[in-house]
Amino acid sequence: MTQFKEPYYLVEFDSSIVNFEIFINDMPAFIHHSGGAIFSHVPINHFILESGRQNVKINILPLKGNTNLKEDGSVKIKVFCYDSSTTNYENTIEAFRFEKIDFSENNLPIKNFTKEFNAEVNYEIKGWKNSYLLKDNLNKEEIIKYFKVLYTAFKEKNIESIFHEMKNKFDGWSGKY
Repeated sequence: MTQFKEPYYLVEFDSSIVNFEIFINDMPAFIHHSGGAIFSHVPINHFILESGRQNVKINILPLKGNTNLKEDGSVKIKVFCYDSSTTNYENTIEAFRFEKIDFSENNLPIKNFTKEFNAEVNYEIKGWKNSYLLKDNLNKEEIIKYFKVLYTAFKEKNIESIFHEMKNKFDGWSGKY
């Protein structure tokens, strides 16, 4: 894959009369709960934090109101990559494939089918790698105090304070309240 200057990963799906969920590195990449048939693809680079092994999890679920999968249901899911620095969409590399076109032998839902694929990207996203469990670091008093200040700003229509909070919301809470 080193031949790709700008690797761009997508997950492609093709299904008929089943519902499914696709997770990339435990993040929901695509969820289909409306039955029927669907064929499309979505980008997944924002779920790939760095080069190396990536986790793909698939849940195949029955249609709403059913407990079993339809015998003639099918689902095909693949992860592929192409070089977005070119206009050659035909030059792709397949990284992962799952295909089930007959549920007659086992029509039970397939939950948490997990596999890995290798991805090479030319970036690193901090993402959730540096995160921590909120339940382990929860200070309820500080949270209540913060939301009271935010509530008061909205109640008093303090536009400057609201603007400041919204402007900095992705930088994290400064803890100054």
